[in-house]
Amino acid sequence: MYDFHEIRAYVQRNFQFDGYDFYLFGWEWRALDAKYVADPVTFQEMPGDMPDSRNFQPAFMLREESAQRLMDGLWDAGVRPTHSQHVSEIIQAKDEHIKDQRSVIDRLLILWSQLVKNDENGQAQGAQ
Repeated sequence: MYDFHEIRAYVQRNFQFDGYDFYLFGWEWRALDAKYVADPVTFQEMPGDMPDSRNFQPAFMLREESAQRLMDGLWDAGVRPTHSQHVSEIIQAKDEHIKDQRSVIDRLLILWSQLVKNDENGQAQGAQ
């Protein structure tokens, strides 16, 4: 197993497969260009009925920044989290709240301008 300084994921939409193609590239600590590319993942039959992760090696491991790049690649390819509907509902509620606040501010500005106008008219009448 290699200990890379950086692993970058490239995700590409595959319309023929109706899915996504993943490419993983590895950099060594002092390399400027990618030196390694991951082979396609292969599967082997598991012994027994229930998988127990303690008996297997992970398919691959990513450092935090590499995992973030993978997520960014998925996002760039159009994949969204399943809970994004919840996020969009929050954003919609926030937008409605901002709209309400703008309406309140608009009404306050109208009232303020009327008060200023009335005050100016009152001063002008008092001066006569």
